[in-house]
Amino acid sequence: MNRYELVVLIDSKLKKDDIQAVAKTLEDMFGEDIKQKDDIWMLELTSQFEWHERAYFVSYEIITEWEKVEAVKKDLFLMKSVIRYFFYRMWKNEKFLKFGEVSKMFELTDEEKSKQKNIKAFQDMDSISKIKR
Repeated sequence: MNRYELVVLIDSKLKKDDIQAVAKTLEDMFGEDIKQKDDIWMLELTSQFEWHERAYFVSYEIITEWEKVEAVKKDLFLMKSVIRYFFYRMWKNEKFLKFGEVSKMFELTDEEKSKQKNIKAFQDMDSISKIKR
């Protein structure tokens, strides 16, 4: 048995109920092998992929056999509502990270935000003084 993280990008143009149905289909494919789920929600893509600018992201921690992963890959490839999918093999000591927890680690404190505003203000003043010369 191996640990995997499956990240699925679902077509954002689908209705909410249809997106949930696709996620339910994915969960049915693995059944009890799914240990955790991270419903990330809608995110902008960094570059347009197959005429999509946004996608609905869902991530799963799965413990299963390699053969089952290969069989599911074929099913995912044929699903029109799935834009893209990625299987990542996880090491035993790796933790399944959830998007909300990770994004909180990168949030700025109020002190850091005010510091950035001050730096930006000084940069703006410098650029204005260069324009006047």
